[in-house]
Amino acid sequence: MPKFTTAVDFRSGWQFADRDSTPQTRAEWQRAAEDAERRMIARKAREQQDTEDRRARQIRREQADDALRSIRALMGAAS
Repeated sequence: MPKFTTAVDFRSGWQFADRDSTPQTRAEWQRAAEDAERRMIARKAREQQDTEDRRARQIRREQADDALRSIRALMGAAS
């Protein structure tokens, strides 16, 4: 390496003769971003499933209440 490479002190901490870590760092950032995206998609899917489950439970509860009212009305009419 030329002599000037030892005299240069970069603020980043890397020297002219050091191996460039940018590709590895970029790959790590990419993996982290992809993981975050997958987690966000999974969270949204879980929230949507939870919403659908709550709505289905509400519908079943309303149907059960309607059936109970019908049964009580028939029992009242029969007595």
